[in-house]
Amino acid sequence: MKDIKTITRKTDDDGYSAAADGALIVDGICIYEMTNFSVVFNKIKSRQKYLGFIQK
Repeated sequence: MKDIKTITRKTDDDGYSAAADGALIVDGICIYEMTNFSVVFNKIKSRQKYLGFIQK
């Protein structure tokens, strides 16, 4: 990544978000450049709730 702009912890303590500028590079060639790219990581509150559809 070129530049991490922000890393934010959510107020309810259930996850984090990050925003950055960066580039996807394959074999030394930049194939995609991202500006203000954001990603959010949320805490799973109930594992059963999210895995229930797999177990059926």
